[in-house]
Amino acid sequence: MAASLEGSLGDTSLLSLLRLLHTDGRTGRLELKRGTDKSTIFFRAGNIDHAVAGELQGTVGLNELLTWLEGEFSFVPDVNSPKVTIEAPTEELLAEAEASAAEWTKIKEVIPHGGVVFRLAARKEGGPQAVAFEPGQWEIIAHVNGAHTVAEIAAAAEISEFNAAKVLYGLYAKNIIEVTEAPAKAPPAAVATVGGSFFDRIEQEFAVILGPMASVIVDENIEKLGQTRDAFDRSWIAELVEAISLEIPDEDQRLRFQRIMLAALEEY
Repeated sequence: MAASLEGSLGDTSLLSLLRLLHTDGRTGRLELKRGTDKSTIFFRAGNIDHAVAGELQGTVGLNELLTWLEGEFSFVPDVNSPKVTIEAPTEELLAEAEASAAEWTKIKEVIPHGGVVFRLAARKEGGPQAVAFEPGQWEIIAHVNGAHTVAEIAAAAEISEFNAAKVLYGLYAKNIIEVTEAPAKAPPAAVATVGGSFFDRIEQEFAVILGPMASVIVDENIEKLGQTRDAFDRSWIAELVEAISLEIPDEDQRLRFQRIMLAALEEY
């Protein structure tokens, strides 16, 4: 059966599309495609009664689909859902989604699609910024290298593109990262690593706070991650900095250490 509606989520947001199908009282199957990902949302007389996003179903699956930054859609009318996994009123679901639409609109001004690339912003005079970082932010910062796209960062951090975009937008708003041009794609290379000099920097700063035990603690945490100082996988830096930070009891000193490590990432 031919699709009665089709287009790109870059031109029409999924939320607007759901609102249209709900208002029109449509029955049918909304098919969504993003790369190799294929998902579906079923309507019965304008009400959403089933959604599938990968292994996710029901309201959880619907919420996952609402985070898609891009994709293609087509609506096949008069197709009934094979089962009902969503009991909540559609109007209620759409109202909740619309409540966060304003925030998402701001994010899309900076991150209109999953191919946007960020790099660490150049530091201003005065050294590292006085910004408190949350653990989730460090996980994202570790993958910001001027080459990875938002989609690639999300995959590496094992979170949705929407959640990755939210964290990246927050870092962008604080002038910690900036948008840059994506480099030309090159053949797959060896795992990016940082060498011994980076850990000398960590140890130096850590020793100021905890004294001679700094070297032992750094080595213990490197070993726990299955790495070595000479060939440390750069993607594990966030976990390492976070683990070492937890050894610092004073909050001000912990934040200062994290800010210094952020500045060091720009050099390695």
